[in-house]
Amino acid sequence: MSLFDEEEDDFEIEMDKEKFDQIIVRAEEEKRKKQRTTTTNAFDFMKNSQQQQRQQQQQQEVLQQQNYQHQHHAVKKISILPSEGGNNNAGRVKFELFISAPIARKFDRLVAKFDAAFARESAEEYERREQLEEINNGTVMKNIITWDGIPHGRLDLVVSSLKRQFDINDAVNILYPHPFVRRSLRSADRMIHDKMVDNQFNSIPFKDKLFPFQSEGVKFVLKRDGRAMIGDEMGLGKSIQALGVSKVYSKDWPCVIFCPSSLKDTWKHEIEKWLGGVDGDDGKGECAVKVRKIESAKESKDILNEMRKNSNGSGSASTKIDFIIVPYSICNQIQKELFELVFNVMKANVVVCDESHFLKDRKAKRTMAVVPFLIRAKRAICLTGTPALAKPIELFSQLTSLRPDIFPKLSEYGQRYCSGGRFGAFSGSSESQELFAVVSSSVMIRRKKKDVLTQLPPKQREQIFLEIPKAERTSKIQPIVQAMNALPETETLERKMLMNKYYLSTAEAKVKTVQNYLQNLLESVDEEKKILFFAHHKCLLHAAVETMEKTKTKFIRIDGETPSGLRQGLVDSFQRCDANSPKVAVLSIKAAGVGLTLTRASLVVFSEYSWTPAEILQAEDRAHRIGQRDSVLVQFLHAKDSVDDIIWQSVQNKLETLGHFLDGTKKGNKMETKMEDAADRRQSFDATQKTLDEFVGR
Repeated sequence: MSLFDEEEDDFEIEMDKEKFDQIIVRAEEEKRKKQRTTTTNAFDFMKNSQQQQRQQQQQQEVLQQQNYQHQHHAVKKISILPSEGGNNNAGRVKFELFISAPIARKFDRLVAKFDAAFARESAEEYERREQLEEINNGTVMKNIITWDGIPHGRLDLVVSSLKRQFDINDAVNILYPHPFVRRSLRSADRMIHDKMVDNQFNSIPFKDKLFPFQSEGVKFVLKRDGRAMIGDEMGLGKSIQALGVSKVYSKDWPCVIFCPSSLKDTWKHEIEKWLGGVDGDDGKGECAVKVRKIESAKESKDILNEMRKNSNGSGSASTKIDFIIVPYSICNQIQKELFELVFNVMKANVVVCDESHFLKDRKAKRTMAVVPFLIRAKRAICLTGTPALAKPIELFSQLTSLRPDIFPKLSEYGQRYCSGGRFGAFSGSSESQELFAVVSSSVMIRRKKKDVLTQLPPKQREQIFLEIPKAERTSKIQPIVQAMNALPETETLERKMLMNKYYLSTAEAKVKTVQNYLQNLLESVDEEKKILFFAHHKCLLHAAVETMEKTKTKFIRIDGETPSGLRQGLVDSFQRCDANSPKVAVLSIKAAGVGLTLTRASLVVFSEYSWTPAEILQAEDRAHRIGQRDSVLVQFLHAKDSVDDIIWQSVQNKLETLGHFLDGTKKGNKMETKMEDAADRRQSFDATQKTLDEFVGR
């Protein structure tokens, strides 16, 4: 081969390589183009496939829905079945089935099966109703079958049987109640049997003195094994109901009663009145039931040490204690010693919280001090006239103390019933109807006067016993008592002057105690309740005005200094029922005791007595007159060991002679209250002005 030939061959090789490179580049471009086309086609294919699948699914759903309307269909709904008075005391359920017509015939067999099962499980009758409705323009028939009164324990059996019978799991829409409702209904299965409740109730010695609604309240608590709330309106006798329950559980005594300071003497009096003679007297005229008030940390420690001396903790005859009364004001100070005394030493198992709305603030020291007693005690009773259903969060501390099995968690409760926010702001209200149904079926009974008005006398009277502070008694009362004791009985004029001074000094000594009671009263009554406050001395009228201003309560004042031209305008403003009208009328017994119509009020409070009985009756009749549609409750604030004792005895003797204040039987120079059955009280009132709480014949 020549040199030329070799060079030519080299050139040809180079030319071929260039063409090859071009071919490679062109091939790669074609390959990428093909890949892009393939990817695009695949994506379009997938997209089209998804659209087709979605369309097919929608068509299937439409077909299923159309077919579903003509096939087996059962929807179960559950709702609480309220009993008489709005309380689901039986804890039973209402069960509704909506079924399409094609399965109605097949369903008859299951209906018969359920009917037989319910009849065996429940002694109570239940009602089954059927009705046939047309829906979808008559193309589909809907058969509605409703049972009222199915035992809650059979609910799961009904649901499971439905699913097995029809094999339509997807077609059954099970709407179970909220856990609060279910827990409430389950609690009904654990209630005490009615026959046992009746036997317990019959053991109460004063059962015949109770009004029918009071008997119902006692049985409500007994049926719940002594753990419940009585939320009756003021004046319906919550304390006597609590004492009736307490007597049933006397084997669990001592009973601890928490109450406002202004009511501790009233509780002591009520206990001795209703239970003092149960076991007979001891031969010395002393009360058989022993009541102790704890008013200081020192007294709590003294009682604890006294009881510890007894080896078995029950106390000897001298150390026996049946009731311990503790004011809320010192609970935080003595909580540790009191808890040790009540549960470890005395083995007490009955706790009563009067005015339990005092525990509405779950973070307050008072609440944190008292709640452990409610939780620990076997029997726990809360009494309140204002259960705060409008502000559900204020009710939680009481509910979880009484029934932690139903109301276990604040977060769950707040989210459901308090318009709970993301950060635990539970200041609102939600699902209020459900909350009322749950609470009233499981733990609370509440009646207003309008609900039981036919059982009440038109007017009721009660004494509220107050205790004058020791400092006030020492400085204002004791010097006058000593001076009166030093005067001979022949010095009638001087004694009369001292008695008038005693009258004024008692009023001055009662000022702070009356203010405390008024403040508690305003917190305890419903917002729409109006009050007449009567006093004779200016110091008590001024004290009432200060309390109204402190609590920002709207009021009117009518006394001897009120111009006559302004009085009717003040009365008219009080008689209005709008939100801006005054709630309290502060009145002078003499100046406002006649000529005024104040029937918008149904609560009358006398901070002191008048020497003249007619003035008391006339003042009462400012509210108790034509136009009054409610039962009027009259309260007398009585300071023990003061001039009130003397005036009350004088008023009692004068009215006994007149014979139209209280009915009773004469025995010597005293008036002895005649005990009547509750059914006779209203009938006897028109002639004798009978009271609810017969408090005169001590």
